[in-house]
Amino acid sequence: MFENLEIKEKTSPEVKCSKRPEIVEETLESLKTSFEKLEVENWEIPEEVEIVFKEKEETPLLGNVETENNNLVIVYDERFSTEEGDEQYTQELREKGIDYPGMKETLKHELAHVTMWSLTGIERQPSTRLIDEGWANLVQNTSEEGIPKEKFKKDVRDGLNSEKRENFEKALDFEKTLPERKELNTADSKVGTALLAWIHEKYGVEKMIELITKSPSISKNSETFKPVELDSRHKYGDEYRGIVEFFRKGLLSEQEAEQKLKEWEAKQFSGALEEVTGREVEDLKEEFLEWIESE
Repeated sequence: MFENLEIKEKTSPEVKCSKRPEIVEETLESLKTSFEKLEVENWEIPEEVEIVFKEKEETPLLGNVETENNNLVIVYDERFSTEEGDEQYTQELREKGIDYPGMKETLKHELAHVTMWSLTGIERQPSTRLIDEGWANLVQNTSEEGIPKEKFKKDVRDGLNSEKRENFEKALDFEKTLPERKELNTADSKVGTALLAWIHEKYGVEKMIELITKSPSISKNSETFKPVELDSRHKYGDEYRGIVEFFRKGLLSEQEAEQKLKEWEAKQFSGALEEVTGREVEDLKEEFLEWIESE
């Protein structure tokens, strides 16, 4: 299915971190193990990434892929620049009720986002948030012991039985990309992780990658809006290009274009789910929830 992708595994990708090179080495080894357990062979970090430490800001800098002057950086608080500072600040965060796993695990998570681009063949292109966060969480949590499917199931069950139930129900609505999508955070990550683990188990790794490939977000990773590079794999690609062209001609305001593109994103994702599984979305959701409840 991906015969047109000529991707070679890159065992020593360029990740620059002058202050803590040892954590890069450890994280890349852990990343390699995760991909082996997931049976994902053709992966790489497709471009140079630099880890940047910045002084304390109002919002904690806990690791996030950003674009600065068209370069990719992963940003952390300056306190993570030493092993001692990492341990101390992580403990402080946990005491404040923030369940933060530490720099090594979050770096693995962020690098997983970047490696996804080599599997889809679409440079700097996130998937729809549910899948993008689900993928990074799946890679982060897969270890030498394998894919922790029971943990992923329990995470969703617990969410549906918590005060955050509404968020989890929204995350399970596979036919909508909601305006408040970014605010779903944990729900999107946990539902997306479980969904990809289920697709991997039931349909295989190639189908899982196909779903990721066919479910792009509305724009590429950039300081400004950059259209997605769609091809014949994307069922509603012409519709996307039409919206962008209408916007460029001034026939749609920025707000109108964004709303239509978000609607397109949901349509493309739900269509991709049906293509990958051969099932209607509602039937698929019912079977997925049965899997979630199984032990």
